[in-house]
Amino acid sequence: MAEILVILSQIATDAERDEIAGIAAPQHSVSERVYVAEAGAQAEALLRAHPLVECVFTGSEGETALPVMPEGESLFARGWMQAAERG
Repeated sequence: MAEILVILSQIATDAERDEIAGIAAPQHSVSERVYVAEAGAQAEALLRAHPLVECVFTGSEGETALPVMPEGESLFARGWMQAAERG
């Protein structure tokens, strides 16, 4: 399993977020839609295919791949990306 950064769609409801968390549960989060999880290859693929998952990052993509987000979410995501790049 690997650590991934998950960014959900802003329109995801509580029930939909719970469904997605069933695939890969949040370990650390900054908001209801931006969180870090542990996931195997199958869970990562399921998240990537889910229509309400905006992005899934493994850390190799670089900060420029991040979508535009509110400042708090952006800082959390950029910090995670930097840490993931360092290994």
